[in-house]
Parts: sequence; C-alpha cells; structure tokens
Amino acid sequence: MRRFSKDIVRPSDPNFKEVPTKIRNNYKYWPHFKDCIGAIDGTHIPCVVSEEDKIPYIGRKGKYYVVDAGYPNMKGFLAPFKGERYHVPDFRHSTQPPNGLYEVFNYSHSSLRNVIERTFGVWKKRWRILSIMPSFPLETQKKLVAATMAMHNCIRRHALEDWEFDKCNADPYYIPEVEGDVDIGGNPVTTLEEHDGSMDDFSMESIRYNIATSLMSR
Repeated sequence: MRRFSKDIVRPSDPNFKEVPTKIRNNYKYWPHFKDCIGAIDGTHIPCVVSEEDKIPYIGRKGKYYVVDAGYPNMKGFLAPFKGERYHVPDFRHSTQPPNGLYEVFNYSHSSLRNVIERTFGVWKKRWRILSIMPSFPLETQKKLVAATMAMHNCIRRHALEDWEFDKCNADPYYIPEVEGDVDIGGNPVTTLEEHDGSMDDFSMESIRYNIATSLMSR
C-alpha cells in the first residue's frame, strides 16, 4: 500500500502546464486564478526545514497555492486580505453580498480554496483513525496517512460510488464535519488565527491586488 501511495498521491500534472478544468471552465475563477496549482489547509502535517531548504518546497516559479489567513502571503502562497470577511459561510449567512475590492477577492479565494477543506473532511470522516491516532510508532503513523490518502484518491479518480463524494458533488459548499477532530494539542480543530503579515512578500502582494482588480472588472 505504501508503494501504491507513491503512484496515487501525487500531482496529475507534475509540471503544472495545464490549468485545472474546474478553474478554466468556471467564470468565477478564470482567468483570475489561472496560476493556482492547489490549495493548502491547516490539516496538513507540518514539516520543519531550514531557511535555505524552504524554496525548493514552494513550487514552480509564478505558481502558487491558495491558503487561508493563518499563512503569510509569501512566495508560492496566496493568502486572503486580512481583517475582511473571508470564509464562504460568512457570506452565505449574510444579507450583504461581497462588497469592495478586498471582499470580492476573499469570496472568490475562499470558494476556490474550500476544495481542500472538503477533501480533508471526506478523508478524515472515512478513516476515523486519522482523528484519533493510536500510539503506534511514528513510521507506522506515516504509513497510515499515506495509505488512507492513496485509497481516498483512488476512489475519487476512478469515480467509484461514494456517499460523501456524492454529497460534495451535489452541494459545492458542503464541508463534512468530523466528530472528535482535534489538533496536536488535543483541542478541537478551529480556523488558524490570522497571520500578522510580517512575512508577506511584495511580489505576492502585487499578484493578489492584480487578481482583485481583475475580479472587480468582470
């Protein structure tokens, strides 16, 4: 299963030459987010690397991942505007539509990024062991993560019938709730606190502003 995961848990387009169809075929995202190659959520298992090794893990030049407000708007990471409404439910449960440059960007950014929240929600709801991990050796835990994600991707890619995937397909805003989901400190999982902006990158600030301006001119 671990060898199987190496074939399944990887980008379908390793060179990132093609724009995902869900971006290209959706006027809400195309062409504004044409350089987005994925989404990152706080569910990711952290990896600590030295400063000189950070850049190789960020990705292709000019490409980026959409991330939430807990991350800096740094090279390779496109974060929302801080201090503004961001999460899709904030807009759905309000009588006020997205208003102004920042909110219009944040709404589009959040609706695009929620694909990763939905993915992790289905994954962790299917395999409860991921939320309540037994005291296995660390290497065993790593293998469990890789194996369960491989099976998750296999089901999704080969269109095998699945109740949770069907619910996600029927409702673009549905995010599975995982009972008992906790962080590494044993606390219920919540949204990451907003990053203070001290690590923000000027080039990414420019990209974010240009996308926001493009969205406003639709």
